[in-house]
Amino acid sequence: MLFASCSKLRSLDLWRASNLTHNGYLSIGGLPYNTSEEERRLLTLPVDEQDDLINVYSIINMPVEINSLTHMTCLTEIDLGWTDLPSNFIGNLVQQAGHCLIKIFLTACRRK
Repeated sequence: MLFASCSKLRSLDLWRASNLTHNGYLSIGGLPYNTSEEERRLLTLPVDEQDDLINVYSIINMPVEINSLTHMTCLTEIDLGWTDLPSNFIGNLVQQAGHCLIKIFLTACRRK
């Protein structure tokens, strides 16, 4: 929903985002993620939240393998401090969004 409705976002603060899933990180980094796992997760949400997500997903053709950061051309900084990033996430993030990012906060991140 963030990428669909906030394409002009300049800063994304995910500091201590403990409830962000592995698929969430992969979608932020523009990497392919497990769509069947994401569909199972969505089915556990309340019906009204499922309906909202269905509407948004139909607009941007999700959940499918997409590069989410291409929708956020104004993003200049992202804070990932104190999060448990997937392997190779930072390198992939820089590859996908390095042309617009000015700051990447990685406080206490112990991944490459």
